[in-house]
Amino acid sequence: MANSGTYGGAGGSNATASGGNALSALISPHELGHSLGGLQDEYDYYGRGVPGDTYSGPEPDSAHHTLLTERQMRDTRAKWWRWLGEPSEAGGRIGRYEGGLYLQRGVWRPSRHSMMKSLGFYFDQVGREQMTERIASRVGIVQGGTSIDQPVGADRLLWVDTLHPVSHALTVTWSVDGRAVPQTGNARHLDLRTLRLSPGRHTVTATVTDPTEFVRDPAIRSSPALTQTRGWTVETGVRTPPVAQPLAITDSTATDRPVGARDVVYVRTSQPTDRVPGVRWSLDGRPVADTGDDRDLDLAALRLSRGTHRLTARVSDPTTGEAVTRAWTVDATRPDVAYALSEPLLATTRPGRPTEYVYNGPFTMGLTGTDDGAGQVTSEFRLDGDGWHNYYGWPTDARSPFLFTATGTDVDGLVYGNLGSGGLSLSPFAERSPGYGRHTIEYRGIDAVGNIGASNAFVATLIPPPPACTRVVTGRHAGPLVVAAGVTCLRAATVSGPVTVAPGAALVAEGSTIGGSLASSGATAVELLTTEVHGAVALTGTTDHVTVVGTRVAGPLALTGTASAPILAGGQVGALVCAGGPAPVDLGAPTTVRGGSGGPECGGAG
Repeated sequence: MANSGTYGGAGGSNATASGGNALSALISPHELGHSLGGLQDEYDYYGRGVPGDTYSGPEPDSAHHTLLTERQMRDTRAKWWRWLGEPSEAGGRIGRYEGGLYLQRGVWRPSRHSMMKSLGFYFDQVGREQMTERIASRVGIVQGGTSIDQPVGADRLLWVDTLHPVSHALTVTWSVDGRAVPQTGNARHLDLRTLRLSPGRHTVTATVTDPTEFVRDPAIRSSPALTQTRGWTVETGVRTPPVAQPLAITDSTATDRPVGARDVVYVRTSQPTDRVPGVRWSLDGRPVADTGDDRDLDLAALRLSRGTHRLTARVSDPTTGEAVTRAWTVDATRPDVAYALSEPLLATTRPGRPTEYVYNGPFTMGLTGTDDGAGQVTSEFRLDGDGWHNYYGWPTDARSPFLFTATGTDVDGLVYGNLGSGGLSLSPFAERSPGYGRHTIEYRGIDAVGNIGASNAFVATLIPPPPACTRVVTGRHAGPLVVAAGVTCLRAATVSGPVTVAPGAALVAEGSTIGGSLASSGATAVELLTTEVHGAVALTGTTDHVTVVGTRVAGPLALTGTASAPILAGGQVGALVCAGGPAPVDLGAPTTVRGGSGGPECGGAG
C-alpha cells in the first residue's frame, strides 16, 4: 500500500494500491485478482481513453476470455459453460460480451462488467471460482488431527481437524480400506471400536471437501485446494495406552467481537483417545436442536430475530460429567442506509411505493450507513437491477456524493455515473445513448460482521435539460412579457402581467410566478418548472417540446398540436384540454385536474 492519494495499482507477483485514493479499497481486490487469482484485465483499452483494437491470436489461456460462441462452449464443455445463463454476481447474466485483454473486438468475456473490468462491482462467478481455488490452496482445509507418524490401534478414536469457513461447514467422510463408512454424519471423529475390524492391518482415510457453491468445475472441486485427505494405518494388535487429557475447548470462533446472524460458529475440543466430548449449543438460554456435526453451528438456519443474542457452547465429558463453556454475542441487527439527493424538480411519495423524483439535469446521491454495532457500514447501490456497486463517494473525493448524468462523467479516462446504455461505468469512447427516462436505484448496507441490510429503493426520472438561455429574467417584472426570439429564462422571477411566446422562440420558467395568462403559437419549447400561473395557459403548435412539472395553473391548460408527447407531472391545472398531438406523459406523478379534461388524448393526467 503506497502512502499516496494518486489513483492506481498493479498486480503481478504482488498486488499494490495507493492507500489514500477514494477507490483504493476497490483497487486492492482487483489487483489481488491478478496476483493471487491469475485473472486478466477485461478492459477494452490499454492506455486510458485510447480504444483498443482487434484480437487476432489463438484461444486465450485466460479462464475468463474466449473466442468461442456460447454454443461452442456448451458443445465442447469449455471455459465458463457451466455458468452460462446464470444471473451474474456483477449484474446481468453470464454470457458472452465482446472486449477484454485491452482490446475492443475479437475476444469475449463472461459479464458486461465485473471487478476485472469496472471497479465497484463484484467478481462474476467465473472470476470468483478462480479466486476461491487460489485462496483455498493457500490455507489447507485439513488442519490436523490424530498423529499419522505411527500405526494406531483399533481400540481408539481417530480425529481430524478442519478449517472452519465463516459461511458454511466442510464435509468429512470416512473410509476403511477404500470402502466408505456409512452414517458418520459429517463427524470429525471415527470410533474404530464400532467397526469390528478383522485382525491385521487396515487403512483408514478421512476425506475433507469444501462444498462451496462458488465452485462448479469438478476438477477444481477435487483439487488439493478443495479436497484433502488424512490417512492412518490401523494395526488391530496395537493397544492404546490410556492418556490423561483435561477437558478443554482448544479453539473456536473468536469471542472478542460479535458474530453475524448468518455465520457458522465452531468449537474444537480436546481429543481423548477413548471418548468424544459432547457439544451442546444454546441460544438465549434455550437449547438448539442437534444439527449433525455438533462442532459447527450454522446460525443462518436458526433465522434469528432482529437484535442481539447470546450463543453458548457447552462441552462436556461423557465419562466424568465435567463441562466447560464458551459464549458469543450474535449481532442479528441488519444495518440501515439513508440516502440524500440533490434538489429535484419534483418529489412524489405514495403509500407502499418508492419515492419518485424528477430531474432535468445531473443529480447527486449520498449514502450513509448506520448500525447498532461497532465498525463501518459499507453501502451499496444498483441501477435498474444491474449488479450491486460499492458506494465510495466520488472517484476524486470519498466525501463527495456520487454523480449521475445522462451519459456519465469522464474522470481520468473512465466514465462514472452513466444512466445511458452500456451500464454505470464504461470507457469514454464507448458508444451510448443518453439515459433519459425512469430509473430505479436500490441501496443497502453491509455491517462489520457481514449482516446485509434490507434493500430499499427510490425512482429518479431524468428528462432532457432545458435549452440554453439567451435572456435571463429574475426578480420582479412589471406588466406583460413578450418572448420574441431566442430562449428567455425566468428564474425566481415574478411577472405581473401575461406572457406571450412568439413563433420560433422558447420560454423556460423555473420557480417563478406569472400573474396573468401564458400563450404561445409555434414556439420551439415551453417549460414550466415549479412555477405558478395565475391565468390560463394555451400552447399551440409547439415544434419541439412542452414540459410542465410541479406547476400550478389557476385556469385551464390547453395543448394543441404539440410535436412530441408533452410532459405533465405533479402539478395542478384548472382544466385540461388536448387537441391533436401525442398524449401527455406523467412520469409517474399525475397532474391533478380540478375541472376535468378535454378528451382521451389527455390520458396522461390524473
